[in-house]
Amino acid sequence: MDMFTDWPQQRLETIASAIKYPLEYFPMYHYDPRRWVLVSDWWETINKDIATKNRKGTFIGFKLYTALGFKPLDPKLEDHQTKFYKNCEQDEIPVLCHCSPGGMCSHDIDFYYKLDKTPKTEYERTYWFDRKKDWFYDKFVSPEAWKEQVLKKYPKLKLCLAHFGGGSSYWAEWRTNTWRNSEGVEFASVEQRKIDKEKIISEWYEKKDHTKANWIKQIVDIIEETEGEEDKYPNFYTDISYHFIKNHKSEFLWLIEKHPKVKDRVLFGTDWYMTELDSTSIGDYVAEAKPAIEEISAELTRRTGVHEDLWIKFTRTNPMKYYSIKSIAENFAEGLEDSLNEITDDLKTDFQFKEFATDILEKNLEIIEKSDFY
Repeated sequence: MDMFTDWPQQRLETIASAIKYPLEYFPMYHYDPRRWVLVSDWWETINKDIATKNRKGTFIGFKLYTALGFKPLDPKLEDHQTKFYKNCEQDEIPVLCHCSPGGMCSHDIDFYYKLDKTPKTEYERTYWFDRKKDWFYDKFVSPEAWKEQVLKKYPKLKLCLAHFGGGSSYWAEWRTNTWRNSEGVEFASVEQRKIDKEKIISEWYEKKDHTKANWIKQIVDIIEETEGEEDKYPNFYTDISYHFIKNHKSEFLWLIEKHPKVKDRVLFGTDWYMTELDSTSIGDYVAEAKPAIEEISAELTRRTGVHEDLWIKFTRTNPMKYYSIKSIAENFAEGLEDSLNEITDDLKTDFQFKEFATDILEKNLEIIEKSDFY
């Protein structure tokens, strides 16, 4: 896909990919509310492309990227976004959003900072060595922003905040801290590190003020929050895409053991092609992540006495549940078949197919229907 291809063509190319790999490639529809504010029938236009348990479609949810310059619930877009979240919650449509203090972001942070007239005295900290950037990420991207602006109003919304706080930010800081003792001095020996490691892992996690930092803890707190005996946000998930879990095994094991509910809310992901920035192909990323997750599973099983297979949970059980794959599979398949007539001959040539791969679709549909992952 050419990064300068216009939006309608990108949509068709995405659908063509899903047609070529039926029920193997499940695309999400990129939604930026600013694109649609002047379109009177905007919801009908985008909603007709989404497969649900009651409707055919060629996409299985929405992908957002608020770091490009709009808040999860932005005062300037509130009427528009309110309808979006209300309908997504009602129709059980998954919403996935980038959520780490890094990655691409708007070039207009200075403008947004000046435009916002609320007091900013709490931004003395400088995680990014720039209080404006700290303010922007807290208000536009953070888990706390999503909770305060969206989840409190739409608690049953299917929402996944990607990257579990950011593998190259908070997790990397946590891992670095694990290699130091409580005074911040590097350990003199491996033996000393083994003795104090879990204590130091715990201290780092607990000492952070989660309202201003530590997005890992913000995410865990949302997962664990209850109302009475029920989970307050039962459809809230995170993922470990572009996470490099092999680097954070000790911290991840500690977190899963101390906060067991988390293991049922994590999705595996790659964030390809971004991993290429670390010279890691998608194949290598998966090949490195699987044994790391299996190692965590084995140690968790040993400690708790309960068999755990986190690889199956993260790659099958949890995604099937979050995306409601079994409920939407037939409508998604029919939506792809109906969309074949939208694909031009040139596009079919580019994607190297002529007809719909009915045999592959039927095989995959049978696998999904017989699955018992949850």
